Amino acid sequence: MVTVDAATTAAPLAVVTPSRPSNVRRQTVRFTQNRMAVAGLGLVVLLVLAALLAPVIVPYPEDAAGAVHTQDALLPPSTAHFFGTDDLGGDVFSRVVFGARYSLSIGLAIVSLAFLIGVPLGAIAGFAGGFVNELIMRTTDIFLTIPGIVLALAIGAALGPGLVNAAIALALVWWPGFCRLTQGQVLALREQTYVEAAEVVGAGQGRVIFRHILPNTLTPLIVKVSMDIGFAILTAAGLSFIGIGAQPPTPEWGAMVNTGRQFMPDWWWYATFPGLAIFLAVFGFNMLGDGVRDAFDPRTTR
Repeated sequence: MVTVDAATTAAPLAVVTPSRPSNVRRQTVRFTQNRMAVAGLGLVVLLVLAALLAPVIVPYPEDAAGAVHTQDALLPPSTAHFFGTDDLGGDVFSRVVFGARYSLSIGLAIVSLAFLIGVPLGAIAGFAGGFVNELIMRTTDIFLTIPGIVLALAIGAALGPGLVNAAIALALVWWPGFCRLTQGQVLALREQTYVEAAEVVGAGQGRVIFRHILPNTLTPLIVKVSMDIGFAILTAAGLSFIGIGAQPPTPEWGAMVNTGRQFMPDWWWYATFPGLAIFLAVFGFNMLGDGVRDAFDPRTTR
């Protein structure tokens, strides 16, 4: 299982000033020249389209809601059921495609909530310094000293099983990475000339932080978001696998693997295809995140 701060181990990014159009063009060219990044983007787009168009493209949409067809239980892959059927006769292909809605949504929700918690706290800590900085960063250190998955398990168990509770539990252990990254960026930026100039002309602290400093921290934050979504999907699937996350008949990939593992190896398709979906999602977001990092980092050579 991946720890919540894994993305911060990537190569440090240079502090940048607001991107000019020429910079954007160079970054776009660097990204498009990275074949793995383009492949990752294509895979992510494919998964998103599958999630959005699920009611249209699946042959048995009612099976995603838990319809029971006992006469069709555990049928192998065929032209009628591309990925076979589960123990209740549900079409695994339909459930995997609908599961993209749940798994992608929870990954995005976890990272978004962590971003909204960690970035403001990191900005305040880096800009205020002194006691405020010590208080916020020592609290962050406390969260970081506990293995993320262990803390998520404890919070998830306290909140109870469910997809929403799993997202909340993981967001509460994911924010320290964003906080520490933002604090480091703000510490470097607050001494810049344009920040001092804004203070000289009478700009308030809030305006300095949100107008002049935070926009210049977006590059590393965008990279972290793009890389963390895949890890969040994997971790959320792990919680569902052990029964704390999504509950049947919700077609979330981790929950499907958990149920399907009981029928291995004879009915291998039950757990294999949702497991493959998890792999493709994590792989796609990792490749995309690597490409975004390389495109934004001016020190990257290709």
